[in-house]
Amino acid sequence: MLGVLLSTTLEAGHMKNIKRATVGVRPFSKDRLMLVHRDEAAKAAFALLDKVQQESPEIAMAGCAMLFAMWCRRLHVDPHEMHALGGKLLVPQAFHQKGNIHVEVLRDFAGIRMMGDNSVDIR
Repeated sequence: MLGVLLSTTLEAGHMKNIKRATVGVRPFSKDRLMLVHRDEAAKAAFALLDKVQQESPEIAMAGCAMLFAMWCRRLHVDPHEMHALGGKLLVPQAFHQKGNIHVEVLRDFAGIRMMGDNSVDIR
């Protein structure tokens, strides 16, 4: 059913990319989630932000909210707990300067972009 839905809503090229991206993916593990490094989380956040940066702030926020809610629902995790985890990952840590810089850049880019400065780019 999902394959039919995806193939009817996505172009053929996008469907190939989805199939290729899911090969060898292991199931979600909440235990592993709690062990994710800030650098890894920031890298994923950069990739997501890069994809929505050309949208209006409202569309970008709604899209991120939708994705967040869908993942939480699909993976059977509490959205409040995941929001708290995100907040925890955003807190600067004295012993982890590289991670602090990544998070600061994410925060600054998101803030500036959401405030309407179209000249900012993360590349």
